[in-house]
Amino acid sequence: MVRHGVDTSFFRPPAEAQATAPEQPFTVLAAGGYRRNFPLLREVCLRFKDDAGMQFVIIAPPAFREAFAEFPHVRFLSGLPDEEFLRAYQTASCLLQTVENATANNVVMEALACGLPVVSERIGGIPEYVDDTCSLLTAPRDADALAAALIDLRASPARRNAMAAAARRLAETLDWSQVAARMREIYATL
Repeated sequence: MVRHGVDTSFFRPPAEAQATAPEQPFTVLAAGGYRRNFPLLREVCLRFKDDAGMQFVIIAPPAFREAFAEFPHVRFLSGLPDEEFLRAYQTASCLLQTVENATANNVVMEALACGLPVVSERIGGIPEYVDDTCSLLTAPRDADALAAALIDLRASPARRNAMAAAARRLAETLDWSQVAARMREIYATL
């Protein structure tokens, strides 16, 4: 199997100076619009409405903004230029991906390339692109399990750092140059 690729030269961890800046508060990034489970994402956000230490940045189509308007701990963004989108990855603590279904998921791969631990569900192709060194996967559609995974990740900066390094290593195996080389090998056997 040849998996989908990612541009690891553009999607990359922050520069050393950015990486060492103190993180206050813990910032959860959720991004995308197609096949995303926004009701589930809203349920997870609801569980942290009184937790000032947990912030959410949601990058999605404007049509979903109203569902999160009541939450002061949620920043909702739409239509970001590429550099701002990259900066959102680089300044987040982790990615939270709630989906209806998924095959290759660009947001997951971009997050990995930026060195973000991934919290998601065991749905569709997501388990094919992450492993337990860089992600926490829960049962599908379980807001409590996703919230618990975020709490666990926030509680352990050392674990988060190890997962970030593992995420980048995994993404490097999915770099487009690696994917292209595998495709050339396949074509050479035909």
